[in-house]
Amino acid sequence: MRKILALLITLLILGCLQQSTKGSYKDISAEEAYELLKNSKVVVIDVRSQEEFEKEHIDDAINLVLSPEFKEKIRHLDKNATYLVYCNTGFKSRIAAEIMVREGFKNVYSLSGGIEAWKLKSFPVVK
Repeated sequence: MRKILALLITLLILGCLQQSTKGSYKDISAEEAYELLKNSKVVVIDVRSQEEFEKEHIDDAINLVLSPEFKEKIRHLDKNATYLVYCNTGFKSRIAAEIMVREGFKNVYSLSGGIEAWKLKSFPVVK
């Protein structure tokens, strides 16, 4: 019985280790994103349309539209850099963040609530 329990615990630990090395993104609030941008070197990616981006965006953001070509667009980016991904409400940014993680990016954050949550906190946007 003890051997079976030890085996199950070992398998559980190995499963957790394997999952943690695969990586995942983290949803963060507008407040957390603001602090992250203030205190860290972060690449900000806006996955909205070019028209939405041109209307307003977070300062220093790059516009990489979430499209079938998204994987190709991110291939040249540093997989070890830190990224904050956002869209209008947070839905598309989660998809983009998941794609980035699957492509080997290690430090990816998704802005929960998107630029709308950002603006509700009166954080600055470029118009």
